[in-house]
Amino acid sequence: MGRLSLLAALLALAACQSPARRALVLDLNLTDPVALSGTAEPWVTGGYRVEYRRFYPHVTRLDPKQYRVLLLLGGFAPQGASDAIRPSDLAALSEWIRSGGIVVLGYATGREGGLDRWLMTRWLTAMGTGIAIGDQPLPEAPWVTAQGDAPVRDVPLAAFPAGSHHALTVADRHAVLAQAGGSPVIAAARLGDGLIIVTSRQALAALGPDVRAAAGPLLPAADVQRTRNYLAALIRWTRRPAEWARVPPVRRAKEFDLTGAPRPVSSVPTRKEPPAGVTAVSLEPASRDVRLTTPPNWARGQGVRVLHDDRLLQRVTVSGVRARTLDSLVAFLEAAGLTALWARAGVGAVAESARFQNWEREAIRNAWQDLTERLQTTSIRWMPGIDLAEARLPRDSVTVELDALGDTAGRWAALEPRLWGELLRLSVRTVARLASEAPEVIPSIVLDLGHYGMAAGFSDTTFRAGLAGVPGDSAWKAALLALPAAARYDSLLESGRLGPFFEALENATAQRAAALRTEARRFSRHVGFAIRSTSAPTDWFSIGVLRGLTDSTSAPLVFTDDPSAGVLLTRLRERGITALPVVRLDPGTMSLRSWGRLGGVAFVENGGFWLDVPEASQDSLAPLIRGVTREARLPEGTGRR
Repeated sequence: MGRLSLLAALLALAACQSPARRALVLDLNLTDPVALSGTAEPWVTGGYRVEYRRFYPHVTRLDPKQYRVLLLLGGFAPQGASDAIRPSDLAALSEWIRSGGIVVLGYATGREGGLDRWLMTRWLTAMGTGIAIGDQPLPEAPWVTAQGDAPVRDVPLAAFPAGSHHALTVADRHAVLAQAGGSPVIAAARLGDGLIIVTSRQALAALGPDVRAAAGPLLPAADVQRTRNYLAALIRWTRRPAEWARVPPVRRAKEFDLTGAPRPVSSVPTRKEPPAGVTAVSLEPASRDVRLTTPPNWARGQGVRVLHDDRLLQRVTVSGVRARTLDSLVAFLEAAGLTALWARAGVGAVAESARFQNWEREAIRNAWQDLTERLQTTSIRWMPGIDLAEARLPRDSVTVELDALGDTAGRWAALEPRLWGELLRLSVRTVARLASEAPEVIPSIVLDLGHYGMAAGFSDTTFRAGLAGVPGDSAWKAALLALPAAARYDSLLESGRLGPFFEALENATAQRAAALRTEARRFSRHVGFAIRSTSAPTDWFSIGVLRGLTDSTSAPLVFTDDPSAGVLLTRLRERGITALPVVRLDPGTMSLRSWGRLGGVAFVENGGFWLDVPEASQDSLAPLIRGVTREARLPEGTGRR
């Protein structure tokens, strides 16, 4: 009983922890917590208790009383599937600042996130901060330099990588904390005892992992350490208000003007507290220890080394041209020490026979035969790709996926029966049958699933499948189904059932993916799977697919752009996913010096690497690619270091 009393007291103490040491993360993308550990790491190290409220990413009136710091991470809408800032959120932010709190705005960069960037800038203007977020991203993720006369102390003198940015327009140079390429990229303003910091969400997640992979080359540890040092100095500074005096105060506030918004904004008012059942979880830095799952048999001892090239199996390619292209490609694969070719199979021409002409089917079959016969004389494998974008099935308002705002979020409704039945099942069956005829050549099927995003799933077919797994009576579910897509998300959000809804979607996706795996094994017992994901999988769709494809015989591969995907997939093992990350190398962004440092990233932190067909001279590039394997001491036939 004494121990129980002590435990209860400690829990009560944690619950009553001073708001001065507590930080709340709200992410409009509803990102999985495993992808926010890099964002949380410097704040935890800096003395904050960081909590993340995933399934209610909007400010409540009680939040400023419980937390000193708010990290508001902008969504990808309307270009990507996400929630979006509400005007009521911005009104609550104003009160947060006036009460002495700290608000950190992390906007999404690039082609996504235009709505939240616009709303953030309008709020910054209304507050009189003199800070505005530019429309265009700075090119090629430029390196960041701390402002020399800024009040943040003990910052690194040399430039450091911090993801991608848009140039900030800043009225007072004393508001600039850091710049890149001569443009401000981190800025601050103060109001009384409150502080506003503006930067990109990619900069806040520069230690990785993140929901989107950072653009640019893979980085050595020394460069990342300078980034860590800068973020640590910035966060220590947030705890020392006496040092904010040089930050310019906000000017006279203006009326908050929403005229010309990129799309209609929500009118939902601020709640006093989150809906019942919605809780915040504590974010902790992720362990940097990567536990890779066992590679497939064909890659053991040498790692996965893959070239992606879709030119060979274009239906219009005549056989003579294809033969010359194939000879050239095989010569490059062997010179570079690559072990597999990932090429789109064009399988729709065979699987969807009613929608293609006879000549198209014959051209694809001839291309398959030429490729397999040529590779049988080598040790190189072919990984046929199935791309959802190739389908010729009719698309309409029922079969196109929609996001939380009612916008199109994907080419197909993620759980559309025809997608899984007529396209994927038949395509997988066709490739598996081909693999059974050439098992020494075809080890795996690559599913290029596109990017649906966490906040997708509100088309009729997908929404119906998810709603089936959500607690609630039939009348309530029928009422939700009658709502337009743009109102379904808010209804689930405000009822506190958004988490169970996405969990149900993940489970339904896993069941369908498992059925694909079973279908493939009917024709080929050895064939494995891989998926293409621009970032490490953190949304319900890609996680569901990986769960369904995972079995005891072989782990699916994940072709990703994110070098920290191994950290994420290690943590996803707790959910029954054993996948092997394969990181992308981009020769266009890499210097000659950087190639020699990639062995550890490719073969220790990941299960191998892949690259697109290079535009540079293949003769000069092949030795560099082979050197990545040699630097990692993984020549063919040897064990893993």
